[in-house]
Amino acid sequence: MRKILAVLIGVGMLVSFASQSLAMAPAPPPAPAPACPPTSTSGAKYISSCGTTITTSGYYIVTQDALNCTASPAITVNADCVTLDFNGHTLAGISTMSGNGVYVYPVKDLMIKNGTIKKFIHGIVFLPGDATTGKFVKNVTVTNMVLQNLNRGMYTRGPIDNFKINNNYVGYNTNQSIYLFNATNGEIRDNDVLYNGKENVSLTTSSNVVIEGN
Repeated sequence: MRKILAVLIGVGMLVSFASQSLAMAPAPPPAPAPACPPTSTSGAKYISSCGTTITTSGYYIVTQDALNCTASPAITVNADCVTLDFNGHTLAGISTMSGNGVYVYPVKDLMIKNGTIKKFIHGIVFLPGDATTGKFVKNVTVTNMVLQNLNRGMYTRGPIDNFKINNNYVGYNTNQSIYLFNATNGEIRDNDVLYNGKENVSLTTSSNVVIEGN
C-alpha cells in the first residue's frame, strides 16, 4: 500500500510540475503585419486591359502592353494599400489631348512602379481630397516609371502628403512634367526630367519638399 501511495504522489508531482511549466511558457510572438503598400507578389491580381478600376487592397501586376486605350481613365486606383506594378509594360492612349492614364482617388499607401505611360492628357493624376477630414492622398511612391509624350507627366490638384517621386524618366511632354499643388513632406529625387514644353518641376502652395539629384 505504501508503494502504491508513493507512486501516486510522484505522478501527482509530475502532473503539477508539467502544468506549472505550461503556464509559465511565453506566448508566441504576434505575426508581423503585412507590408503596406504590399511588397510580396503572393496572391497578386492581374491587369490585362484598359478601363480597370482597383477597389480592394493588394499587389496588382500589369500583364501586357495596353495600347491605343480609349477608356479613360485607363487604370483607376480607389483603394488604400495598393502596389501597381507595370512589370515593364506600356499603357498608352490615343492623344495628348484626351484621357488619363492612372487616376488616383484620395487613397493612402500606394506604390506605382516599373512601366511606361504615354499619349494621355495626364500620365498619373492624383485627385484632390479634403484636408479638413484628412481624406487625401498620403504615403505615395512613384518609381522607375517612364512618363513621356503626354500633356503633363504627373499632376495633382492636392493635397498630397508624404510622397516619393524617385528614379523616373519624365520627358517630351507638352506642359509640365511634374506639377504638384498643395504638396507637403515629400521628395523628388534622381529623376531624368527634360525636354518638356513648360516647367520641368512645378510646385504651388507646397512646403517641406526636397528636390535633389534630378
